[in-house]
Amino acid sequence: MKNVLKLLNIIFQHPLNTNNKLLALFRFLSFNFKKVTNKKQIIFNWVEDAKLIFDNSKINNLSQRQIKFNYYLGLAEYEEMAFLIHTLKKDEVFVDCGANLGLYTILASKVIGANSISFEPHPDTVKKLFDQLEINNLKDKVKIISKALGDRIGSVRFSNDKDALRRKVLDNEKKLENFIDVQMTTLDSELENLAQNFILKMDLEGFEFKALEGARNILIKKNLKAIIIENNQTADNNLVHKILSEFNFFRIEYFPKNRQIKLSKNNLDKKLNHIYIKDIDIIHKDCISSKNYKIYTANKEI
Repeated sequence: MKNVLKLLNIIFQHPLNTNNKLLALFRFLSFNFKKVTNKKQIIFNWVEDAKLIFDNSKINNLSQRQIKFNYYLGLAEYEEMAFLIHTLKKDEVFVDCGANLGLYTILASKVIGANSISFEPHPDTVKKLFDQLEINNLKDKVKIISKALGDRIGSVRFSNDKDALRRKVLDNEKKLENFIDVQMTTLDSELENLAQNFILKMDLEGFEFKALEGARNILIKKNLKAIIIENNQTADNNLVHKILSEFNFFRIEYFPKNRQIKLSKNNLDKKLNHIYIKDIDIIHKDCISSKNYKIYTANKEI
């Protein structure tokens, strides 16, 4: 009961729910009723024409929890997801590093209509990613690269534990028995010929800095508009900020309701993700000129 109350508090405090807690409660109850009556898949409308698949046979899987939270909250990562759909344009490219089930890829390619390049190394996760793309008719809009990202080309071990987010195996975990070997590549080698404007998202479970080290030729590109990067609260987090600052990126806060951008002057170490840009004027114009998008799971527009 304590966990349910904690979850409801998170739901009620979300920016898309604060003014309509009754509807948010109804969505919570409705979804859990569907989970009881449908033991296989729950398919629901998400943003505009985009749909998501919740696999009810894997309710303890962390990836499925991400799907569920986008039903409860509308946009689970509100600031970053709204920033993406307000900033990315149809003729640009979205690069999803650590795509997992492809939530950001779906926003980019289904909602916006941009082409995406999505990196996801684990074969089991790639199969689930294909399912999400298939139901959204995105196979022709998304290029999946089944490789890990790092600072070199080679191979790397990935944990193979079920019902968990797969990740690279650390040096002190070399004795881990349940793992697979996957190919590793660099953004410099994969995106060398990318000519369109693009936005980069990184969610690599603590290996973001290594991936940035392998992207130095990409970071200098003028057509890289913005980076959305996960903050893993590790020692590498300061290194991530340092390398992005080296390439003239600065951290911002985005306020979707007013489409306002502010330079980040606060200690944001507790935030899940950070947004970095180079040109605040260009990004501001992109956000202001963006259309409104219907969030079906929250019955709102942003």
